[in-house]
Amino acid sequence: MATTASPIILSVITANQRRKEKLEDYSRQDAVAAQAAEAARLLLDANERVARQSAASASETQSQLKQIHTLVNSKLTEEMKRSLIALKAQIVLLRRVINLDLAAGTETTEADRAMLSSLERTVEELSNSLTERDAVTDAAADVRAST
Repeated sequence: MATTASPIILSVITANQRRKEKLEDYSRQDAVAAQAAEAARLLLDANERVARQSAASASETQSQLKQIHTLVNSKLTEEMKRSLIALKAQIVLLRRVINLDLAAGTETTEADRAMLSSLERTVEELSNSLTERDAVTDAAADVRAST
C-alpha cells in the first residue's frame, strides 16, 4: 500500500506546489501590469504637460515675432521715406544745375539728363512702394481692430 500511496501523495503535493507557484506568478504579473499602467499614466501626464508648455511657448514666440516684424517694417518704411525725401532733393538740385548750365549757355551733358531720368524713375518706384506699404499696413490694422 505504501508503494501505491506514495506516488499519489507525491502527485497531490506537486499539484499543490504548482498551483501555489501559478498563484504567485499571477500576483507578480498583476504587480508588473499595475506598474506598467502607472508608468503609462505618468508618461501621458508628462506628454500633456509638455504639449501645454510647447503651445504656450509657441504662442509667446509668435507674439514676439509679430512685434519684431512690426518694428522692422516701421523702421524700413521710415528709411524709405527719408530716401524719398533725399532723392527729391537731388532732383531739385540737378534741375538747378541743368538750368544754370542753360543760363550760362553751356550744354547739359547726357550724363546729367540720364541721372535726372533715373532719379525720377526711382522716386516714382519708391513712392509706389510706400503707397502699397501704407495700404497693407492699413488693411492689417483693420483686421487687428476687427478681431
